Amino acid sequence: MTKFEEKISHLIDLLLEKTDEGKVSWESTANSDTFISSLGLYGISIGRRMPESSLTGMSVALYGARPTTYVLSFLDDSGETFDSKVEESRDSDDYEKLEELFTCARRSAHNVGESLERLLQELESR
Repeated sequence: MTKFEEKISHLIDLLLEKTDEGKVSWESTANSDTFISSLGLYGISIGRRMPESSLTGMSVALYGARPTTYVLSFLDDSGETFDSKVEESRDSDDYEKLEELFTCARRSAHNVGESLERLLQELESR
């Protein structure tokens, strides 16, 4: 792993940690499969691309479904992507981390924790 790849991997770890702690928040975008967070002068987006549904029935059984592709993009102060990390192989060290980051970002953007708390309160009060 190159020093650059190590930095990206460390950045992903920190994003997961800080998102889980509520110190990094995410917002929805026009694309329902992409979320964005502002970090000072920079921004980060996490998105996913679902596999095409060209395989059906027996083909999926024979060849298996392709995994979802995750894209972590680094944005400059004008919102332009200056670099990105793309993971489409489940064998990659960072694939599971990006999958988890996407889920955490989605939950943050939709205030899932708050919504679950309200649901719990509603159920407990019955």
